[in-house]
Amino acid sequence: MCFSIDFVCSVTVPQNPRKVYFSSTVNKDINKRWTSREKIIFTKVLTNIGAGYNATTGIFTAPRNGGYLFLCFLASHSNEIKASVVVNGTPKVGVPAIARSGPNGYGAAGNAVILQLARGDSVWIEHISGEYLWSHPTFPYSTFSGYLVE
Repeated sequence: MCFSIDFVCSVTVPQNPRKVYFSSTVNKDINKRWTSREKIIFTKVLTNIGAGYNATTGIFTAPRNGGYLFLCFLASHSNEIKASVVVNGTPKVGVPAIARSGPNGYGAAGNAVILQLARGDSVWIEHISGEYLWSHPTFPYSTFSGYLVE
């Protein structure tokens, strides 16, 4: 602690190694033909405490055992996109963003799930059907997030 105004103080706050959370998004529209069971890769990382999320592969790898809450929100425009939250290759919950047809048809959906994971378990978002994943560079609509509940 510093008590004199003549000195500049610096205090280092240690990182809590128990904290694990991430939030990622896509910052542009993706309109393509998806391959069967293709991972949706959320390339823009907003936060990644604990370094569990890999923006290159789209996979979150649990750095420690525990209960984790995962959230996925998808948006579509003039089409649909359906996906699922997958753990180690097994789908757990679906996320169906179904839009009305036409130029002003927008749709969005989200889902959340709490999963007990072991260190090293992998979680990702997997495409099921549809072609158009809608987002925006300034305020992204489609996101994948998660955090260790304990």
